[in-house]
Amino acid sequence: MDHVAPEMMRPEEWIAPGMDKVILTPEEIGCFNRDLRMGTAFGEDLFVSLDDAPDTFSRAEVRKMIGIYEAPDPPGRFVGGKPTDRAYWEKVLANRALELIPDEAAIRRGFSVRRGMINMFPAADFMGEDASERYCDLNTSSECMPFLPLLVIHESRDGEWAFCIFYNLAGWVRKECIALCRDKEDWERRRRPGQVLTVCGRLLRLFDDPFCPELAGQLLPMGTHLPLVPPAEAPIYVRGRGTFGNYVALLPVRGEDGMIRDEYFLIPVSEDVMPGLMPYTRENEIRQVFKLCGDVYGWGGAHNAGDCSGIIHEIFCCFGFVLPRGAAGEAGMEPALRTDVSGMPADQKRCLLEKVSPGAFLYMPGHIMIWLGMRGGRGYVISAAGSAVYGGELVPIRGVAVTELESVFRKNGASWLDSITSVTEI
Repeated sequence: MDHVAPEMMRPEEWIAPGMDKVILTPEEIGCFNRDLRMGTAFGEDLFVSLDDAPDTFSRAEVRKMIGIYEAPDPPGRFVGGKPTDRAYWEKVLANRALELIPDEAAIRRGFSVRRGMINMFPAADFMGEDASERYCDLNTSSECMPFLPLLVIHESRDGEWAFCIFYNLAGWVRKECIALCRDKEDWERRRRPGQVLTVCGRLLRLFDDPFCPELAGQLLPMGTHLPLVPPAEAPIYVRGRGTFGNYVALLPVRGEDGMIRDEYFLIPVSEDVMPGLMPYTRENEIRQVFKLCGDVYGWGGAHNAGDCSGIIHEIFCCFGFVLPRGAAGEAGMEPALRTDVSGMPADQKRCLLEKVSPGAFLYMPGHIMIWLGMRGGRGYVISAAGSAVYGGELVPIRGVAVTELESVFRKNGASWLDSITSVTEI
């Protein structure tokens, strides 16, 4: 892009002395997470947190949860290149089986056991905003990250979907992606593994184990935490293979009965993984985001990739943060240091950004970016962007790119610099 030199697409260009200093310890990050009190809001009077969720919800509460996603007026979406009609949406909505919700719905506790998608409606169809769209599925709420705790609230009529609540959002997930715990005690124990192995690379591909098809070939995104078996407790052999040169993880899988069970799995020490959490430093944050530079844009986590808030979420999972999902939520975190710049002229914003540390979040409505720094009086960011006005035309970026803030514009004609409304630092 204009004003972006090749060396600017490498982390070393933006790393300065002192950026290896630890900003927050794991204990302080834990306090930050508790202050956030993550949960899912279903309107103004219903808030569900995994930490204190009840064992049952009323029928009205379950209907309210599922009803946070409202069907668009037909056509509203395109499926298979054709506009949807009222009959299509009647079928989709009927699959929610709202009339089957009991007076008191007992929740079940479980975990995601593979990466999938969290949908707004229990339907597998790709829903584009026009006939040609192939990147952004408007039925997607977010990605279902692997090995996360969840609550199962309801099932679809066809038996293929479960309405689940995660720590920061809710939606319909394929049942093949989740496994149920035997009881609450087992679920609570699994939520707090003694040791973890953190995926630090862009993706970790599990090898093709012929004796464990449930895990073979899975793609685990950056920030995934694998339950790590301590060396003193690790077996010497796993399904006919020596464990030499490997970490040993104990990963949850879905049994034929839908219940959770554990399988040993070997992770080569040569992979981009780390025992424990990655230290939270500005240098590590910058290095992590540049592992994604040039990656495809994944709306809601589609295409085994991330959108603007998704890549930030994955990066900060490496450090142990439990952040909101969504650009506005990440920019507005109360425990973070947030500066409102919505009324500042461009010159004043430049002066402020000169003093901001690399790694801060710059937010404009609908988009969040990671601040890199100033070069030659120009400000630079890196972000996962869908599109922007560039060179006088609306262009599909659809990737993670380094951008100079005054070379790209929004559809309303304002530059990205002019459009920034807040700066957030953790």
